Amino acid sequence: MPGHSHAAVASMESRFRKLNATGNGTAASQFRLKDTLDSSFYLSVQNWMDDAINPCIESTFRFIGKVMDSVKGTYGYPDKLDLFYTTHPFHTQHINKPPVSSIHHPHV
Repeated sequence: MPGHSHAAVASMESRFRKLNATGNGTAASQFRLKDTLDSSFYLSVQNWMDDAINPCIESTFRFIGKVMDSVKGTYGYPDKLDLFYTTHPFHTQHINKPPVSSIHHPHV
């Protein structure tokens, strides 16, 4: 995933607020990329506080799956997602997140 994901995070937060306001909390949370229990603080070089996708929540994988399905449907590839990393890691962004090693994902 790109290290600069502000547009994705902001878009999914906007989607969350709109759907949640209509009382559809389940759909609102489906692709949310923020963890409300996360108290980490970071600031990107572009001065965003929300431009990293949280790899510790299930909705991140639903979001990635949706994006990859759309790409595959449009272009016919890739067949699977082999790599999950950022080229611009933040040293403090996952300090208060649950250990990634405790998360089991059939997609990874």
